[in-house]
Amino acid sequence: SMGGLIACYMLSGRALSPLASLSGLLTRYQQARVTMTSVDQMMELPQERNFDERPLSRKVLQGAIECRQLTFTYPNQQNPALKGINLIIKPGEKIGIIGRSGSGKSSLAKLLVGLYQPDDGALLVDGVD
Repeated sequence: SMGGLIACYMLSGRALSPLASLSGLLTRYQQARVTMTSVDQMMELPQERNFDERPLSRKVLQGAIECRQLTFTYPNQQNPALKGINLIIKPGEKIGIIGRSGSGKSSLAKLLVGLYQPDDGALLVDGVD
């Protein structure tokens, strides 16, 4: 009968669905095993360098910051955002920069961290421009 045929179809689907899930699980297991094998092979390679030695050395920054006649103008603007700024911040010194909106506080901060380049003047960190 038609009902029996539909019931057989539904039961066969329910019986075969765990097998399909098992097939997907086996595929993921195989991929994980291959990945683990390649990671193990890479971990067994000899070290490229001894971690106790320091092949690159750089000067330790003290943190002195100096601005000399610093001027900065945003692109497509007539008036400079900062003009003739002179500032010395000694190592370890904490300062606060206050001012009205649009007075150049954020522009100065972005210049100090190197996001912007000044139009004129010098920005020195530990005496280096």
